[in-house]
Amino acid sequence: MNKVLAVVDGKEITDNDLNRIVERYPTEKKIYFETMQGREHLLEQKVAFTILGKYATENNIDKSEAFINKIKDISEQILTQMVMEELFHEINVTEEQVKEYFENNQEKFMQEETVNVKHILIEEETQAEEVLQKIKNGELEFEKAAELYSICPSKERGGELGYFKRGMMVKEFEEAAFQLPLNEISSLVKTQYGYHILIVIDKTPRKLMDFEEVKENLTAQLKAEQQQKIYEKKINELKEKYGVVVFEKEQ
Repeated sequence: MNKVLAVVDGKEITDNDLNRIVERYPTEKKIYFETMQGREHLLEQKVAFTILGKYATENNIDKSEAFINKIKDISEQILTQMVMEELFHEINVTEEQVKEYFENNQEKFMQEETVNVKHILIEEETQAEEVLQKIKNGELEFEKAAELYSICPSKERGGELGYFKRGMMVKEFEEAAFQLPLNEISSLVKTQYGYHILIVIDKTPRKLMDFEEVKENLTAQLKAEQQQKIYEKKINELKEKYGVVVFEKEQ
């Protein structure tokens, strides 16, 4: 039943009117409009728009050049959207197609090797050497040394930087981090920032991502690629049919 919810100057506003408005919103917004409060708010908005529209008509705003141009633009957008929906509605990317692409392009789905490093950064080489010896001699724990001597903000976490992959750190630091065995204290590593003492606390090898992790995004990607091909083909056909001349901009 299409219940009448309000009447504005003899014009009925019904449940179906509100339902059409709700359809334009994303899913998370639609949930709100299923509540009594959301429905009441939507009805208030529809009433307001209706009376504003009537006011605009009475004052000939709907006959202004600005309004007519806006309607042309909106109409063009809606027509374009409807054509796209018609062109794309039969596109179907199956899980088998997605899996085949995944298997044939595994290099694109590799997780790069990463390391998790703790480090101590000291400006002066002499002091850095002294701290390194104290750590190696067991006089000072690495985390405590970081807290006492490091000038890097990571000192608050015992020197831990977290996981990073190649290309994220300066060259000298990166090379030392990826070459150093687990839980082994490095010698001093000099960079533009000073002298580093490193220890690698974890490594993750380069590995292939799990198919289930990428399936949803990959499905969307393959669908988008098909849409793009269909779109370009249709545009080229229509350019030839209707004739398109694009003038070069003046230099």
